[in-house]
Amino acid sequence: MTISRLLAAGFVLASCAPEQSDDAALGHIAEAAADTALQRDANSVDPAHRITLDGLGPYRAGMTIGEFRSAAGDTGLEFDPDFMVDLSALCTTGEETPSVCAVVYMTESLTDDHGIAYLTTADPRFRTPDGIGPGVSLADAEAVLGPATLSFSYANESREFIRFAHAPENWLFTPSRDEVEQFAGFYDLSTGAEHFETAQYRPGTLIDSVDIYPLPDGQARP
Repeated sequence: MTISRLLAAGFVLASCAPEQSDDAALGHIAEAAADTALQRDANSVDPAHRITLDGLGPYRAGMTIGEFRSAAGDTGLEFDPDFMVDLSALCTTGEETPSVCAVVYMTESLTDDHGIAYLTTADPRFRTPDGIGPGVSLADAEAVLGPATLSFSYANESREFIRFAHAPENWLFTPSRDEVEQFAGFYDLSTGAEHFETAQYRPGTLIDSVDIYPLPDGQARP
């Protein structure tokens, strides 16, 4: 069964680095950002809009749907059984509400016991303490998170993803796409391969969305 983002994340999460605290995992990001225009005081990012090691605002990737509902409080929620191929999602709604989706394996009947596969947002209000999130250019993100690697796989519906060298391994990004071009990255499609990677991308490419996966077993949560 093809599970779009889950396939893209699986090979990295299966071979994660040794256990480390959230401070250790994010500490180098703050160091790398010290001399960039995106550097900001962590307190300047609203906690409700903050991208953390394993979550988005009050939501954690390791939650159940019931816990997600509880964290949402009075926030409106909408269930989309056909969110993506093989996946369904429960999403926050409302113009004043930061948009977050809790993604689960496809189901027509969502219950509180369903585990969340990952959280995703394309809301530009979401930021790391150093200002990285949807709407930020890849060039600026690289100054904070290290070199970007873009990739796609034909087996994964040609969905394109980004990983940054110094970002936590359970973070997965998607790039914005030009209205004309299929991919943000420059790939050598003549090889006949099934999976492609590149460090070269179209100038002006932005981060479109960020996915947060549960932390590997044993790794400290914030």
